[in-house]
Amino acid sequence: MSNTKKILLITSNFEDISIGTVTRDNRQGMQTEDDTSHYPLGLAYLHSYLESRGHVVQTLFLNNRSFEACFSRIKETLDAFKPDFIGFQLLTSNRVSSFRLIEYIKTNHPDIKISVGGMHATLMYEQILKKYPYLTAVIGEGEITFDELISEIFKESPDLHKIAGIAFSQNGGIIVTERRPLIEDLDVLPFAKHEIFFKGKRKCGDILTARGCPFNCSFCCLDKITMRRNRKRSIPNVMAEIEYMIKNFPQMTDIWIHDDTFFVDTNRVIEFCDEVIKRNIKLNFICSARFKPINEAMVKKLEEANFKRVLIGMESGSDEILKKCHKGITQTDITAAFKIFAKTNISVFCHLIVGLPGETEKTIMETAKFINKLQRIRYINYTQPPYLLSVYPGTEVYELAKQGGMINDDFWLTDNPVPIFTLENSAKKLEELQELLMDNINPVRAFSTWRGFKAQFFLIPLHIKYFFSNWSNAKVFMFYLLRLILPERYFNSLRKIKKLAVKAVSDPRLFIRIVAVKINSMISVFGFGLRKGSYSQSGEDLIIEYLFKLLKIEKPTYLDIGAYQPIKLSNTYLFYKKGAYGVCIEPDPILCEKFKKKRKRDVCLNIGVGLDERDKADFFVMTSQTLNTFSHEDAKKLEASGTQKIEKIYQIDLKPVSWVIDRYFKDTPPNFVSIDTEGMELDILKRWNFELCRPEVLCVETLSYEEASDGEKDALVVDWLRQKGYMLYADTHTNSIFVDSVKWSKRYD
Repeated sequence: MSNTKKILLITSNFEDISIGTVTRDNRQGMQTEDDTSHYPLGLAYLHSYLESRGHVVQTLFLNNRSFEACFSRIKETLDAFKPDFIGFQLLTSNRVSSFRLIEYIKTNHPDIKISVGGMHATLMYEQILKKYPYLTAVIGEGEITFDELISEIFKESPDLHKIAGIAFSQNGGIIVTERRPLIEDLDVLPFAKHEIFFKGKRKCGDILTARGCPFNCSFCCLDKITMRRNRKRSIPNVMAEIEYMIKNFPQMTDIWIHDDTFFVDTNRVIEFCDEVIKRNIKLNFICSARFKPINEAMVKKLEEANFKRVLIGMESGSDEILKKCHKGITQTDITAAFKIFAKTNISVFCHLIVGLPGETEKTIMETAKFINKLQRIRYINYTQPPYLLSVYPGTEVYELAKQGGMINDDFWLTDNPVPIFTLENSAKKLEELQELLMDNINPVRAFSTWRGFKAQFFLIPLHIKYFFSNWSNAKVFMFYLLRLILPERYFNSLRKIKKLAVKAVSDPRLFIRIVAVKINSMISVFGFGLRKGSYSQSGEDLIIEYLFKLLKIEKPTYLDIGAYQPIKLSNTYLFYKKGAYGVCIEPDPILCEKFKKKRKRDVCLNIGVGLDERDKADFFVMTSQTLNTFSHEDAKKLEASGTQKIEKIYQIDLKPVSWVIDRYFKDTPPNFVSIDTEGMELDILKRWNFELCRPEVLCVETLSYEEASDGEKDALVVDWLRQKGYMLYADTHTNSIFVDSVKWSKRYD
């Protein structure tokens, strides 16, 4: 038997939940695919090590996909790659999706060997193996252990007892082998497999220059793997990796150092910076760090080496809280570090946690006042809410929660999301404390809420100075300011004008094609009395009308998913007005009633499109109804921005799109389908049976909403529909319009 094996490494999707929103019972992963997010260096190292040992390796980085997209990708890979062995990176926040995938693989591909590694597997291997006795668990660092396991497990009579650092089930019991020593000489490892992740728009590379943290914060479990030992790569070895990345990824502009404690050895940091300067490396550097140790000589070198940003864990501004969570720092240490960084152009951001043991309104106000004091030394832009304290296995906080009866080990085998620490404060109280802190430190609140204005009145000059310190900051400031002072329709029109200008530069041909209908649509919003030719957001209906004219379809039937408004901003009203009819799906009950009154020929369904086994879900109505969402995470983020509030929450029935097709288009598919579902578009399309229901034209929203930017286009939708035989005919920045390639080619027949 060949020693070379086909190895598939998987890190599956995270819970669809931000830290602190634990009341949501939803196993589905996040709806956005982000090609520029941080990538898992642990798997990148494992991939390169196993390749160096002669194996054929594929890695699937699926943390930011929906579960459906994750599941679909894995099924495709199983069929195409046909792995002999699968290794799951098991984290607490992706354990639910990982378990569901493991169950599927075991049922449908029983010959594939499966192992789990990572933080959650290391800490909870016993309960995992009791439920899934066919797995093996790798405990601690995985490179050498995985290789030895793969070499042994395929033998006719494997002896797993001799492999250090694993656990497995045998004769109804759990066997744990001797602990694997930590890898002392990290230079012996090949460089992480960065090639897996440098796709699309990625410009930031991730590296580790050391492993391990010598501290033991009460909310962190890292010490259980690294034994509170910091092991360092040699600086020449690190520089060789950076130069390798520069050579192979010329688009790379930034490197993020993901060491747990990069500043732990200040002399080594200086050595690192000296080498960057000596080798004339022209990249921006970002790192995470602690407030101790920090000195002027090191910080000066950081600036010389082009470090642009340092993220530091403050967690709290209360000395009492800092002491209880064993941070090993005080307000004095933090202030001293800020005074040093104030002499440089390095941006400093401090992570905060609400709800640590001992947290009260008093400690929250201590934190707020301390942050305000630091703002006068070196400005910190706190536009995002601080984390609520999450409870992870292997931490002191988890032991406190267990002792208090809040949780037990069985919790981690449920489908519930990672909980917040509610032993001392209820979830509602924690959210109130979070709001109190944000009113005191979030600059947006100073301009958008009365409580925030009062709390930050004397900081407003600092906020304005920061926002106008450079063009990037000024754009963010103007975004929030215009969002606050302008009526929603005028604000949206200005954003359209900006996007139109960008489109003119990037795609002049398409710009010329749509400019007339787009300007007509936008001006009509201001009510200047011009003839309203388009009812869509950016003239999409006129483009689609032209397509149907060429296809010789006079009154196209339609399915409008996420219909929003019956007339204004509708992709289908133009066709309704001309005598056509169809089905409109709108989860907002009030908007659905408008459809029933204004469009009586249409079937108007007050439902959401189901993507999993749930038959109901919460639907969040925001201040701006264009931002209504089924995602609790997105709703909380919008609320935290200070520009939106959750006005209402409805329990809405969910139906799969196949149910709608079978019920209303069983005999004749709709000619036109419009999909605007705030990030769910690709998942809906992947469930669409194009053999049974093939519309001639589709209009799909492919621009994600970003509060302070123009958002990102979803190229995956375009790729998917091209695979299904559709041609991208036009793109209006927000939406993409597709036409069936075969029918389009026959339009003149």
